[in-house]
Amino acid sequence: MICLKYFALEFSAEATSDEFGLNYKTVKMLFNLFRMKIGDYDFSYERLKNELMNTDRQGHISQLERFWRFAAERFYSYKGTEQKYFIIFLKEIEFSFNHQNEDIFDAIVAKLS
Repeated sequence: MICLKYFALEFSAEATSDEFGLNYKTVKMLFNLFRMKIGDYDFSYERLKNELMNTDRQGHISQLERFWRFAAERFYSYKGTEQKYFIIFLKEIEFSFNHQNEDIFDAIVAKLS
């Protein structure tokens, strides 16, 4: 649970393993497992199209633009990450974006249970 809490607080696997004297590979594996579990979304073409077209005539930014701004800030903490993990990091960021007005820890626990 402590790894899940630190994951929800956006600590890195390395910082979490250092903080508690845990094996880094174990913590990294747990963090990747959390990412895979919370990223289990089913996006239909219609939903994606609606989100992409969510810009009104007054020039308000679309939901997609908001997401990429949100994501850009978080991608900095994933420097040096293996390319094969990119999609699960992206799905983690998507989950955080979709639950940014909630307690993220509670949202993750609900998703994992």
